[in-house]
Amino acid sequence: MCRRPPTNQKKKLSILEFSRLTGISRDNLRFYDRIGLLCPEQRGENNYRYYARHQLNSAYLIGSLRLLEVGLEDIRHYSAGRTPDWIEVRNASGEMVELEGWTLARSAEEKHMFVFPQRTPAPGECVLVFADPAYAGGEAYCAPFSLKAAGDVLMLFNPAGVAVEAINIPALAQNTVYRRVDGGRELARFWEKNLSRVKPFYREKHREDDVVISASPEFLIRPACASLGIRHVLGSPVDMRSGRFLGPNCHGREKVNRFYAAFPGGKIDEFYSDSYSDQPLADLAKRAFLVRGEDVLPGDAKKGR
Repeated sequence: MCRRPPTNQKKKLSILEFSRLTGISRDNLRFYDRIGLLCPEQRGENNYRYYARHQLNSAYLIGSLRLLEVGLEDIRHYSAGRTPDWIEVRNASGEMVELEGWTLARSAEEKHMFVFPQRTPAPGECVLVFADPAYAGGEAYCAPFSLKAAGDVLMLFNPAGVAVEAINIPALAQNTVYRRVDGGRELARFWEKNLSRVKPFYREKHREDDVVISASPEFLIRPACASLGIRHVLGSPVDMRSGRFLGPNCHGREKVNRFYAAFPGGKIDEFYSDSYSDQPLADLAKRAFLVRGEDVLPGDAKKGR
């Protein structure tokens, strides 16, 4: 005879399973339960503890904070009603890297930035930084800014003030993680060589509220837009690893669909394009321009913009 857990516990995790998934020992899980820091969602026969999968995020947060030697009372601050934004910086090189003096910021002009203290992560090691202006200063690894849910830019500067990484973070739902997958380093090197090809006129006049809409894979154009401080990027949804399309190609009329999906009721003041295939978007703009080499030509009755 075998005993199955009650139906409402089928999708729950036993304390052993939860411990294996989170790396938190069973003794510590029992202790966190006793002090009310992380309580199991349900108790079964013989007072067995059962955790829900959504509690894994809370456990990961607690584990990360403990690794940073954050005290339990400070952890309660994060656990009592809100979870802070967090940033994970990984040493992708093959050698130790000294992070002291490196900075994280949301733009090159950002006044509120996080300066890394002395820390030397080993190859493959990750350093966790919480982005929470309400708590910055309480711990060494808390940045004095948060990330905008509607989309943001995150930049990493070396001690000389040179931007070495720039990530354009899309709009994210609550409790959503965004990460740069393998291959990001190659993209960064590609744009180091090719970012200078961005038209001079646009470098001079681009604004923070600009929207870049392209048929190119979104993962390809995001790093360039991040380097320019452009927060809103819409491209073709392509899997970076396989090259497989994950949705419609962002071309022609689909650009209009994507624009209105991202900005319901939005309006376009100026629109620039080097292709007549963008006529559907040009028709929405107050003013349209056709780019030919270094020339920017006014659109004739919104033709080709």
